[in-house]
Amino acid sequence: MAVPKPALSISHDGQSVVVLASGELDFAVAEEMLEAIEAAAADSAACILDCEQVTFIDSEALRTIITLHRQMVARGKLFYLRSPSAQVSRILTLLGLQDEIPQCRLDAGAGG
Repeated sequence: MAVPKPALSISHDGQSVVVLASGELDFAVAEEMLEAIEAAAADSAACILDCEQVTFIDSEALRTIITLHRQMVARGKLFYLRSPSAQVSRILTLLGLQDEIPQCRLDAGAGG
């Protein structure tokens, strides 16, 4: 069985950058993910990382997400995890980090 290749899709929605992540987020993509999101969010007031389609996350990718969150907050900007998958929610809860990063859900019927 083929392992799903991770993907990041970056778009801008007003003053926010929206990053749709899918597949497996692990050490192999963490640095690339950090650089891509940092660049995309540089001129944005907020960054929304949609993790609904993330099938696996390891400690390195989680560290990257925490780093991004802390960088945005230090700059007076917002960072949210939108619709974290069960895998992402589980690891955040196991590590006691579920309250570290603000989370939101995309309402049914709302736009992407």
